[in-house]
Amino acid sequence: METTSFGDSLNDLLIELEVALQENSGITEIQVYHKDLARIVEAISNDTILSCEVVSSVDENGLIAIRISHPSVREIKISGGVETQNELPDDYYRGYDARYRLVYEHGGERFEMKKPNPEISLLIAAGVLTNDMDVIDLGCGEGRDSLALARRKCKKVCAVDISQAALDKLTEDAQRENLSNLEPVNDDLTTLGKIGDGSFDFAMNMGALHMLVKDRDRQMHLQQVLRILKPGGLFLVKHSREWLKGFRTVVWGKIQQAILKPGDVIPRRIWTGTGEMREIDMPFLPHRVAEPENLVTEVTNAGFTFERNASDTKEGGFGNSYSILFRKPL
Repeated sequence: METTSFGDSLNDLLIELEVALQENSGITEIQVYHKDLARIVEAISNDTILSCEVVSSVDENGLIAIRISHPSVREIKISGGVETQNELPDDYYRGYDARYRLVYEHGGERFEMKKPNPEISLLIAAGVLTNDMDVIDLGCGEGRDSLALARRKCKKVCAVDISQAALDKLTEDAQRENLSNLEPVNDDLTTLGKIGDGSFDFAMNMGALHMLVKDRDRQMHLQQVLRILKPGGLFLVKHSREWLKGFRTVVWGKIQQAILKPGDVIPRRIWTGTGEMREIDMPFLPHRVAEPENLVTEVTNAGFTFERNASDTKEGGFGNSYSILFRKPL
């Protein structure tokens, strides 16, 4: 039995709870601080996979113990390999723009978490990522990291994504906060045709490289990153090692297929602006996993040098993932 304390945000609770339950089988006891216990119990009880019961009353600190039970996570595999790569259309990567639009059409406020990836704060604290750097966020999505860096007054933050819908969401937030140092750019990660040579001190790809499935596309992206970085520039990569576990939007208990193929429809969770959680059907998009040692080989073969491991996490944004820092040679 595992005990975890959560903060006041109901959305954060549900996200962290999903991750915890996917990593543990059997019974988990969760200790929850929250102003409205009824909302928590209702949200968990309405989940078609989980069940819960209150096992203690409110103590003097407002601490409630809720016991959550869930079924064991069964193995779900993703079809892959050279054969699958050859079957994919050339524009498969553009399916991510359609995914964002689908979320918004169904009332979702956003598809991603608002809080930035934890590696960002760690690298800032370590003095690796500094405010005098020109930074580019490759595959920025709705801007969870780009916005955080712009708020920290980085000299320049260029936010690149193939999805104009996601960039529109990012732009709304940036304009609302008057973040003049943030520049959204609609571009393809395999070509980066709108980005000049040697333009940036720090590049990051926080969960977009695993969306590039074909060997050719990944190699093209890495060559473009090498091109746009200044000599000695840093490249932070966050990559998934396991698709299912830890992804906060995946309703894993409802996935019927034993092997997922691109185009299969699966249920995903979205959240509205009021915090309401909804389930909608989404096409399964191509996704590639890799172990850290394989990613290091792939990126160093493209011309980078290995700098350091940055993190190994099961946080709810990109699931079971890790981050590695590379450098462009001088």
